[in-house]
Amino acid sequence: VLASRPQFLIVDPTSRCNARCVMCHVSFRPPSEHGTDLPLAVFEKIAPILFAAKHINLFATGEPTIAKDILFFLDEARKRSHETAQIWICTNGKSLPNAVLDRLQDPRMGLQFSVDGGTPEVFEAIRRGITFDQLCRSLELANARRGANGYPAFSFSSTISKRNVHDIAHIFALAARYRVILIDRPGHGWG
Repeated sequence: VLASRPQFLIVDPTSRCNARCVMCHVSFRPPSEHGTDLPLAVFEKIAPILFAAKHINLFATGEPTIAKDILFFLDEARKRSHETAQIWICTNGKSLPNAVLDRLQDPRMGLQFSVDGGTPEVFEAIRRGITFDQLCRSLELANARRGANGYPAFSFSSTISKRNVHDIAHIFALAARYRVILIDRPGHGWG
């Protein structure tokens, strides 16, 4: 029995991923372990508390855009949450399906990109399995789809280390190029 309701909710659509980033636990999995998608029955158990959350993240340990039921999760989060709740999805940018972008055409939706390098050399050395060109194509596609209305909001999430600290200016330049949020927002990384 909950004494109070969560205001910030993380729902993990999948632990599967299409990359093996150097800092991520996924890169340390045995080759036979591929991760799993969140069962709909588990989602239905937490769905009644969605209305209380002011912020919902539909990502945690995997790449949500490859989750089998990501469209359902996006639709249900929007339908079951409060009308002022912010709903965010994070992607590594390897591929961004049009159907996902369709669901993000809403002022309450946000799209966070994991970007740890602003140049191909730095990005690809960290985000193994994703090319810088794939990331830029996803950014261009998402940016074109949101047009002048400004949603979904964009943000970048970056893990800064000795591998990429020298590339921060290029990350900021990439953010500016694609109209990424340039303020610090808790829960969204930096923009």
